[in-house]
Amino acid sequence: MAPPALSQLVDRGVITPTPILTFREDRLDVHMPSRSRYSSYGTTKQTTALARLSFDYDGCIVTSGTAATLIYAPGVGGMMRFQRDVSAEAQAFDRLLEMSMQPLDIFAEIKPKPTQDWDFTLYPGARPADFATILQQDVPRLRSGGWRIEYTAKWSLHIVQIDADSLAFDIAPSGIDWFDISLGVRIDGKAFDILPMLRQLLAANGAALLDQPGGILSLPLGPGKIAQVPFEKLKPVLASLLQLALHDGTAEGKLRLPTRDFATLAHLESATQDHVRWSGAEPLRLLARALTRLQTDPTVLPASFKASLRPYQQQGLDWLQALYHAGFGGVLADDMGLGKTVQALAHLTTLKANGQLPAPALIVCPTLVLPNWQAEIAQFAPDLHSVLWHGSDRHALAPEIADADILLTSYPLLSRDVELAARTYGLVVLDEAHFLKNAATAGFKAARKIKGKQVIALTGTPVENQLGDIWSLAELVAPGLLGPLDGFRRDYARPITRDNDAVAKARLARRLRPFLLRRTKDEVARDLPAKTEMSEWIDLEAGQLALYESVRLLMHKRVRDEIA
Repeated sequence: MAPPALSQLVDRGVITPTPILTFREDRLDVHMPSRSRYSSYGTTKQTTALARLSFDYDGCIVTSGTAATLIYAPGVGGMMRFQRDVSAEAQAFDRLLEMSMQPLDIFAEIKPKPTQDWDFTLYPGARPADFATILQQDVPRLRSGGWRIEYTAKWSLHIVQIDADSLAFDIAPSGIDWFDISLGVRIDGKAFDILPMLRQLLAANGAALLDQPGGILSLPLGPGKIAQVPFEKLKPVLASLLQLALHDGTAEGKLRLPTRDFATLAHLESATQDHVRWSGAEPLRLLARALTRLQTDPTVLPASFKASLRPYQQQGLDWLQALYHAGFGGVLADDMGLGKTVQALAHLTTLKANGQLPAPALIVCPTLVLPNWQAEIAQFAPDLHSVLWHGSDRHALAPEIADADILLTSYPLLSRDVELAARTYGLVVLDEAHFLKNAATAGFKAARKIKGKQVIALTGTPVENQLGDIWSLAELVAPGLLGPLDGFRRDYARPITRDNDAVAKARLARRLRPFLLRRTKDEVARDLPAKTEMSEWIDLEAGQLALYESVRLLMHKRVRDEIA
């Protein structure tokens, strides 16, 4: 048989290599001071973490044992001949020196083998954990520069590059009144929640964490494993956590929030949904968005309600209905004259018509306002049977309450008649609720004891004198929404009133938004009818006329004395 034809030799000239950095552990011969009286030094084996440099020349791997600069090697279609790029190799060496790594022959106590000439370490006996900063900060830059990074099977510290597109927020109910938020990613088939780690970073660094330039954010996933995520991908998440003050936890376990905290959930989703996927608890997320943005489903008024609602009043009804079905109350704080009573009666009538009023509704107001409520019930909701709990003979009406749709009473009697708190009501309406602004009063304490499927407060002045007023109202309609009173004063009242803290203001407004609806006359002017002005002349009675004349003569005399 004829010998095979010789392969054609291809001269490739100078090839620019791809640097390869392999992290490994090896047992080194280390010379240590000896305790023997006959020898000053001894040799021991010491396991040391190393980074081995090599170069890939189009498939031909050049290691420290390669002395020649002109290389012959198999190539595509035959043998190739190429010149090593000594300058590029030297630059790679210098790059490792810049990373505080040294070749083994620098250390006097180490006797490297011939195959270890291109092995680098930090110091004799270094462990993989000592390379953490290099792996987190320098290795990503090496990769970006075209280096290939490899790890041997025994290397115990691993950096995992997280695909930013795989990050996803997940919402899961936790008991009746709580939900958990996690920011999950799957690594090697295992799910990790990185949200606790982000909160820890923010707790340690605060807003300064957001000021760092782009690049990579490193997160410890457990012993021997560090995850790296593009910082720009996580920056909106970090900013939202900081803005929402969700960075002050211990970061143990999931982020757990009360179900009533719609505002936090809605803000977090809105701020991050363009960067991170969301899943889980879709009804809760829809409700959070609806209440925060006032995009609730429209409510059909029953025929038994004898009025047409203006657009903003319909919006108020829709909001009250959404809160009711979610199991929460709210503060309707429209300006005086915008029809808070009408909206409350429309809400009550709708519940009754839909069979959703399991017990009588309790309406509480100042004594002087009782006749107004009676008149408006008769005008707008004539089909509703109301019982007026007022006067010295009111206790005789107790048997009628069970069959009534509305129990109407006043704040003084709410504090006095303890039997009112013994019932559970289908709806509780607290009109002119600013009467309950002081949490230390008997009126507030009595109102707090009232049990109802929903409690709504009506007031045109939700804050009259101090921010504590709004805490009282919120505590009545959504207990716990603003936390304990001492915490409210520390976190909101003092920073806002003393320092005019814009961040605290924004946080308070955001927390209240789903549960407080306020429209001013200017905001709804286009929905209001044209102003009607009427002049009515009134004749003064004898006593009024005498008082008027005496004041007029006195003022006339003073003016004449001044100009005399």
